[in-house]
Amino acid sequence: MRILVVDDRQDSRYLLEVLFKGHGHQVLTASHGNEALEKLAGRDVELIISDILMPVMDGFQLCRQVKKDEALRHIPFIFYTATYTGPQDEALALQIGADRFLQKPCEPDILLGVVDDLVAAGSRASGTVPDPADEEELLVLYNERLVRKLEQKMVEAEREIEERKKVEVALRQSEQRLVAAQRLAAIGDFTWDVDSGQVRWSASLCELLGYDHFVNFNYRQINATVHHPDDVDRVSRWLKRCLDSGQERLTPHEYRVIRKDGATRFVRTVGTIERSSGNGPQVFATVQDITEQKQAEHRLQEAYQIINMSPAVAFLWKNAPGWPVEFVSDNVVDLFGYRVDEFLSGNVVYEAIIHEGDRARVVHEMKHVEQDRDIQECRLEPYRVVTKDGGIKWVDERSHVRRGQDGAVTHFQGIVIDITEARLIEAQLLQAQKMESIGRLAGGVAHDYNNMLSVIIGHAELALGKDIEDDSLRDDLQEILAAAGRSRDITRQLLAFARKDAIIPEVFDLNQGVATMLKVLRRLLGEDIDLVWMPGAELWPVRMDPAQLDQILANLCVNARDAIVDVGTITIETKRVTFDQAYCVDHIDFVPGDFVMLGVADDGCGMDRSTRERIFEPFFTTKETGRGTGLGLATVYGIVKQNEGFINVYSEPGEGTAFRIYLPRYRGDMAESVEVQEVQLPIGDKELILVVEDEAAIMKLTERILDSLNYRVITAQTVTAALKLMQRHGDELALLITDVVMPEMNGRDLANRLRSQCPHLTCLFMSGYTADVIAHRGVLEKDVHFIQKPFSRKDLACAVRQALAAR
Repeated sequence: MRILVVDDRQDSRYLLEVLFKGHGHQVLTASHGNEALEKLAGRDVELIISDILMPVMDGFQLCRQVKKDEALRHIPFIFYTATYTGPQDEALALQIGADRFLQKPCEPDILLGVVDDLVAAGSRASGTVPDPADEEELLVLYNERLVRKLEQKMVEAEREIEERKKVEVALRQSEQRLVAAQRLAAIGDFTWDVDSGQVRWSASLCELLGYDHFVNFNYRQINATVHHPDDVDRVSRWLKRCLDSGQERLTPHEYRVIRKDGATRFVRTVGTIERSSGNGPQVFATVQDITEQKQAEHRLQEAYQIINMSPAVAFLWKNAPGWPVEFVSDNVVDLFGYRVDEFLSGNVVYEAIIHEGDRARVVHEMKHVEQDRDIQECRLEPYRVVTKDGGIKWVDERSHVRRGQDGAVTHFQGIVIDITEARLIEAQLLQAQKMESIGRLAGGVAHDYNNMLSVIIGHAELALGKDIEDDSLRDDLQEILAAAGRSRDITRQLLAFARKDAIIPEVFDLNQGVATMLKVLRRLLGEDIDLVWMPGAELWPVRMDPAQLDQILANLCVNARDAIVDVGTITIETKRVTFDQAYCVDHIDFVPGDFVMLGVADDGCGMDRSTRERIFEPFFTTKETGRGTGLGLATVYGIVKQNEGFINVYSEPGEGTAFRIYLPRYRGDMAESVEVQEVQLPIGDKELILVVEDEAAIMKLTERILDSLNYRVITAQTVTAALKLMQRHGDELALLITDVVMPEMNGRDLANRLRSQCPHLTCLFMSGYTADVIAHRGVLEKDVHFIQKPFSRKDLACAVRQALAAR
């Protein structure tokens, strides 16, 4: 609405102008009646608000002129006066043709309400216009009211001065309150004359931007010094778009400004555009500092980014049937496969994605949380969820409970974390621990079994060493010895499975090592798997622990068997290979040199690239839960690297898999091999040997064998007894044979203790299980003498002779 405000006081006109513009109206102003009539000419004014007592032409006269003019009489006319305030004044005003009579000061809500009522009631086109006789009578009344008012003014002059002061004080207080309110709300305002470019800031806007009060700018100065350089073009386009639209509203816009002190602030501007014919647009707008809001939004956005990059999905569930989701972070799609909008639209409710096997438990736990009003934080037992593609994942939920004033739960807010991989690793770890326990059990059984086999083998050999005329008795002893040998092979397999002790490198032919393992592998693979052995010719020797070769073959063959459906073929081959530097340049995984290749290939399902890249990771497995620990290939990889070799894998989906292991050629003397080729047993020269063994049967057997080999023997079942014997026979003692693991002290510590008294003493360690206490970094060194139980008479004879020869 376009309103004409007529008042000789500038401050009164300004207050009414601010009030009406703030409510979306356009305002014209005039300081007396004549000026008002000029502004009414050619302008579409919809309401006139006029004071009465004014210079040149007062309000009564203005109202008479308006109501007599056929083109203007329809415009509603309100008297707003602080001078003519009596009932006779109001009667005269209404007789002249005014629509309302209001006394100053008037509450803004009342004034705005009167304006709205007049607009709703429509125009007064048929308003009363006095005839000539009435005109004279009105003139008399007008003159009387004017004379009396002048008299009153003379009488009240001094009083008015005081009242004016009070009004001015009240006005200043009101303005101060307005400025204070704007300051608290970080709001200022400005008026911009578009044609002249002049901009008038309010005191609060000056303070907001750090300038002196009532500073005057033109638009170009503001663009150059106040608007942020990076936002100038955008702000200019926004203002031009609003001005060119023909609308009367300055749409909200956010941009940056620069304070006088150089600080950058974010502001939000909204306002109105006053358009009048003959004059350029006038913009009145408010400016609000929204810097803190923007900073909070930025921090919130950073928090969202952190959440979306983390494995935790943030949720806000409503405590209603199905637990509808009212908020969820963007990364929910990575966990569940559902988009944010699918949750927020209600198409997906949280309860529906909980696995049916866990849903009742989760609902029961949440009901308990609802009933216990002391619970503010809850963490449910892990449960399963069903993803959009039908997959199953394990999640861990932690949430905060929101309660209303009555204590009832209204919402749950918290996070959901995918723990599927952690649960899998935990299951694999438990499986590995179970296998380790089985390994310990197997090792313990093998240890005790070896002790008994030592007794059986030793006594059978002693018996065969005697003159036996009965051939059938000799055959029986041979069968006993053969059966004990086969049992020894079985226990060695158990020890290879359980081994965590030192490795004992030997120099041997790889073909012989594989051949001795074939029978065990065929039993391991079953009848549906055809095991093909393709040994290479004239292999170079390798140096490694034979038990490690057994582990490599067992792990690779078991994996190959699991990759084959129904029937299939596994091929083991060996050959000599040499890689030169040129070849290795094009094959980055290869190393120059001479190698013995051990290959294990199958015609199973094969692997894709992503699987091949992870197969040597500990605990990585493609087998279903309970069928694999994920440690087999990791063990193979570790053994190959420990022996300075390397391994390559060739596989494609549906094409099978081939593992090729390259072990470095051993260039030393094959005589390092433990196996001794001599048929004749080496005999002693009455050297004195101390045997320390806590197992009485083995101690006695060892004593008998050594005695038969022309050695003098003293024995001890305990460390204490061994120390006493050392004190008596230390000078003549040539060799110490000791068990590795004993109740009072291990064999290494005993040997060190005896060597401190007898430095020339040589030691031969024996064990049915572990040699780790005498190893250095897991490998038995060359100058350490060790014999594995059960041993034959020949094994012991050779081991003793080698130890004595090393003195």
